[in-house]
Order: sequence, then structure tokens, then C-alpha cells
Amino acid sequence: MIGVLYTKVSNWLLKKKKQKEKPVSGLLAVGEMVRKTMALGGVLQAREVALLGSLELTPVQRDVLAVLRSRGPLTMASLARARGFSRQNARVLVHALASRGLVELKTNPEHRRSALTVITPAGVGTLQEILHREGEILGRVAAQIEATDARRVSATLERLAELLKEG
Repeated sequence: MIGVLYTKVSNWLLKKKKQKEKPVSGLLAVGEMVRKTMALGGVLQAREVALLGSLELTPVQRDVLAVLRSRGPLTMASLARARGFSRQNARVLVHALASRGLVELKTNPEHRRSALTVITPAGVGTLQEILHREGEILGRVAAQIEATDARRVSATLERLAELLKEG
């Protein structure tokens, strides 16, 4: 994955160099930014797994709870589309959460064969606990990073994502 990103960034920067807009040193700086961003992704993923492990949830299950809380009841197909995975995967996730009482399936008044997945009060409580823990972690980090720096990095990463999507 890093190789693909690095190649895309390299090609973009070389094109810019030909246009006399970016020096080769920009290539090195952007390549370093991509590598550090990928490394940060690994750190964040490990931290999330550790945080959720005590609750015996996966990051994807946490995401499903968050989607259901923010969007309300959803069919399996709608949930799958919202998160970008297959209906079969949605079904497995929902049934695992339902077996723990965090979501439940209810009759869909608009379509009898397509049940609605609804977050339960226990699911809301679990999600609130997760959000509280995440908030504590982010609060400690935010206390040590200037808001203007965080906004600048966020804007740069957003721009990088746009450029990589362009090809």
C-alpha cells in the first residue's frame, strides 16, 4: 500500500517539477509524510483494538454501533452501503452484536422481508463508554498539540487524499 501511495505521490510531484512548481525535495518531504501517516494509522489501529478489546468489540462493530446511533434504524443493505461492506458482512456483524444485546432486529413496516437493525439501550451505553474513553485519550493528546497545527495537518492530509484520488 505504501508503495502505491509513494508511486502516486512521486508521479504527481515529478509532473509538478516539469511544470517548475515543485522541487524534488518536495517529493522526499511528501514521501516522508505518507510513510509517517501510514505509521500513525498503525498506531491508531493498535490503540483502538486495545481500547475495544476490554469491551470485546472490534473496530468495525464499534463503527456499526456509531452508524446506528447517528442514523437510526437501518436495513442490512443500508448499513452495508453506509459502511462500504457486503450485506453478508453486515449480517455477521449485526448478529454478533445482537447476540450481546447491543442491537436488535425489528420488523420493517415498509418492507417485511428486510428487518431493521436498531441499537438497544445497552448498545447506546456501550458506545457512550467507548466515546468517553476515546475522548480521554484525545483530550490528553490535544493538550499537547496546538489547535492551529492540528488544523494545518488536517488540511494537508485532506489535500493529499484529494490528490491521490485524482491519480
